[in-house]
Amino acid sequence: NFDQGVITMPAGITKGRKVEYIDITGPVSLVLTSLKEKLKGEYQKYNFINWMFPTTRVNSHRLHEDTYVRSESTRLKHLRGCWDNVVKELGIVGSPKMFRKTFSSIAKITLGTTSKARALTGHQQDSTLDIHYDKTSREKAKEYAHQVAEVFNFTKKMG
Repeated sequence: NFDQGVITMPAGITKGRKVEYIDITGPVSLVLTSLKEKLKGEYQKYNFINWMFPTTRVNSHRLHEDTYVRSESTRLKHLRGCWDNVVKELGIVGSPKMFRKTFSSIAKITLGTTSKARALTGHQQDSTLDIHYDKTSREKAKEYAHQVAEVFNFTKKMG
């Protein structure tokens, strides 16, 4: 729902099997606008399908059936082609899973707490983010090591 500034992910397609919401931020708005432009061109014939990423493999004999065009049958089952285009357009490397994990790590660092980041990532428990998404850089780890070392005061005993 672009007017309300939110994308609703139905429970049936989310990992946790619960309804999830994605707020439409600036970058998300750019993607949605780009998708809308694509649906004006060569993909105009898929405008009637509700899914953000509809499949192009639709049964043309069933297009008059409302239940069919709104069903799982018209949803893109995997995002490999979509991801390949993202990689090409933005010049990034990696996989969607890496992108999701990086988003989660950056959310945690930017917001300062795991519980705030969890509100964006959809994770059920803070421990998931704390254990699996701690991507501390080598430089930061070195800084931490020196900071902790200041607590210890080892002096050589002079005999």
